[in-house]
Amino acid sequence: MWGLFFKVILVLLAIVGVMELFRSFFFWLLRTKNSGKIYWVLSFKGHDEEAEIALKNAVEKLRWFGGTQEKEVVCIDRGMDEETKEICTMICEEIPGMELYQPEEAAERIAQEFANT
Repeated sequence: MWGLFFKVILVLLAIVGVMELFRSFFFWLLRTKNSGKIYWVLSFKGHDEEAEIALKNAVEKLRWFGGTQEKEVVCIDRGMDEETKEICTMICEEIPGMELYQPEEAAERIAQEFANT
């Protein structure tokens, strides 16, 4: 009974491992020398219990992209309550490459970034 259970687990782990190898191979094939910039935009309105988790999750997802591109998480305040704003401000100060903007400021910043293209 236990032998069959462990064999099934082993087969599932082997399948996951093979899929990860394929994924890594295709990411390697599709890599580019483009040194562009990647933006991950999150916006919060009102009270959000998961703001800290969402911001840290965005940073980790950008790290998984790898590559030579500059990466930035943009947090937009669309009317956050004080607690959520305090958490977002703390996280943005703590993690480099993360900025907190009002909607107007974010639009100006993005317009400046793409003005040269």
